[in-house]
Amino acid sequence: MNKPGRNIFDNEKYLEFDVIVNYNDAIENDQCLKIQERTKNTLISVSDRDKRSEEDLLHALLCEIVESVFDGNVDMLELLADIAAIYMNEHAVDLLYEYTFILLSGIPEDIGEDILNRITSIEEQVEKLIRNNRAWDKNKGLEYALYAMYYSRKQINEFQWMKKRPLIYDTEKYLNEVNEIYHYDEKFFKVESLKAKVAEFDNRFSALPKFFLENAIQDCPISLCKSYHFYTLGKWKERNSELFEASVLYRKAYFEDPSNFKTIFKLAVEQKRLEDNLLAESLFREIIRELSVLFTCKEEMSLREIEYLYKAYMLIASVCEEQFQNRYYEKARECLEYIESMIIESDKKDFALKMYGSEQAKKSIAEAMRFRLGSNIWNCVQGKMEEDENEKTKG
Repeated sequence: MNKPGRNIFDNEKYLEFDVIVNYNDAIENDQCLKIQERTKNTLISVSDRDKRSEEDLLHALLCEIVESVFDGNVDMLELLADIAAIYMNEHAVDLLYEYTFILLSGIPEDIGEDILNRITSIEEQVEKLIRNNRAWDKNKGLEYALYAMYYSRKQINEFQWMKKRPLIYDTEKYLNEVNEIYHYDEKFFKVESLKAKVAEFDNRFSALPKFFLENAIQDCPISLCKSYHFYTLGKWKERNSELFEASVLYRKAYFEDPSNFKTIFKLAVEQKRLEDNLLAESLFREIIRELSVLFTCKEEMSLREIEYLYKAYMLIASVCEEQFQNRYYEKARECLEYIESMIIESDKKDFALKMYGSEQAKKSIAEAMRFRLGSNIWNCVQGKMEEDENEKTKG
């Protein structure tokens, strides 16, 4: 998606993807022509302006993808449609949104258990789907069903780990069995990043994420995705007190994708720690420039981006000239006020309500977010940015 006031396709790296979806004409015509000229069957346009349902829209998108990328493979379309039906029926979108698990410790127990029950139901349904298709040869899309199953199992273990409960799936067995995906697609590099996350939940395998993430970086063909994996490996290094190596990896992540605001934030905090306030201020301003544009339409802005915008305002206020501090603190307060408004106006149709599907869940998420940011204000000002245990495995 293009962001307001900025064309992401000015960056040629965005043309590396297998599929670029033009939703409701978000991409300007001249950029559509550029994509079509420089890629093959990559651009797919879909719209819900005819008021079609989300189910119909998703099915239409899958049809377009299979036709363009997989030569209209009927078996693959059928399998992906079956997975999509599970996705829709279980409202899986909020389960796949990383911020949901980051906030899990602040969510009421009943909502948390509902999350676990839905993930478990998805895993069971996808496993049944796989059993019915085990005899398939390659090129039928079974790797996508397998990834959905193993991703669900990762989430189940992650939930248990965060709640300090016994893991459901044995880590060693999982790390071996997930390699089954390579039988159907030897280039499915996300298997390695999945293994890296699962290994973190078990102290016996806590040294392995480094090697899995290095494999993912090596095998990943897309620079924007490499940036994510460099960043994730940098966080692993940082948690293991390898600060120099972490800094090098954050710089590599930035080189691969200069718009990766999580990486920019890490580099800015590092410069603040080194007391290079001018460079830190410049980097925080870069984040603010990127995200403040989105805050003009804050009802459509992702919650994770709002958090980073808030933290950037708080931290830039601690390194800038004194005369500008109050302005930045006021901007940070606007972020908190918007979070408060999500609690008060839980029926307002915004990003959070669309994501979580119910007023109760939206309100609980906003309250957890408010508590998270409020409890981290002092760390923000001190520039420590210590992570919650919940966030250890997140990107």
